[in-house]
Amino acid sequence: MFQDVAKSRHLVGVDANLVYTGSDQDGEPADVGTVTVAVTNSYGTTVTSGAVAESGVSNEIRTTTIAAANNLSVDRLTAVWTGADGVLATTQHDMVGGYYATVADMREDTVLGSAVKHPVASLVKDRTEVESMLDDACRRAFVPRFYSEVLSGSGNETLPLFQADLREVVWAQYWTGAAWADLTLDVAQIPADPFGMAVARRYVWPCGVNNIRIGYRYGWDAPPADLRRAVVKAIEARRSGDNSGIPSRAISVQGTELGNVVLATPGLGKWITAVPEIDEVINRYRRRNLGVGR
Repeated sequence: MFQDVAKSRHLVGVDANLVYTGSDQDGEPADVGTVTVAVTNSYGTTVTSGAVAESGVSNEIRTTTIAAANNLSVDRLTAVWTGADGVLATTQHDMVGGYYATVADMREDTVLGSAVKHPVASLVKDRTEVESMLDDACRRAFVPRFYSEVLSGSGNETLPLFQADLREVVWAQYWTGAAWADLTLDVAQIPADPFGMAVARRYVWPCGVNNIRIGYRYGWDAPPADLRRAVVKAIEARRSGDNSGIPSRAISVQGTELGNVVLATPGLGKWITAVPEIDEVINRYRRRNLGVGR
């Protein structure tokens, strides 16, 4: 399944700055002139945003702010940025219920204490990458997140979702042949489900191919303490680098006092980061299907 990745993540309940960077024909930062923006939520409802501000070395950055009062739900927002000659870009931004670690967590008892060597923006970028890596490895999210997808109707009351740990269904639609229309069911009655099954009691999901469009919130309330520590260690490992002197492409070392030693290598077997202390925690929280096909 194709997974659409959002450009940025923002905590719900606070002001959220949505950013677009203009570029020239070579993809380099460039001033694109006056820009307007229209923001909608996952259902397509307009979300009020502030005026577009300009910044950047080449005046290439455009920013609009979603006020906290308009950012109260875990959702995915779509921003359409328009210039003098038409649409410049469409970006997507996830409003999330939390993060796996704070910047304060990263700086405590690690080598990341220096704000000069490790500025906040760099740590946040690394955190997003590590969170995505963990989500992919574990096939679940450890904070509340939003997801929408198009599925084929099952013809019964159960609709298997891509994401596990369903919290609530926000909206559900069907394809009429010309447009998406709301289904005649009360989505609030669909119970939370750890296996990611949308069970519409006393209702049948219309049978068809790619005829159901559904938006839902999923994920845990918060990451457990050991996973939070693993996230911090993974970020620390990424930023401090490998000082072992072993070539990064090596998967084994020969001629040591212990003979031939096979190295922990990301992507091989159970290894995700190749740091045993981190990967042991990640493997502990991996999602198992328990016989349910996906």
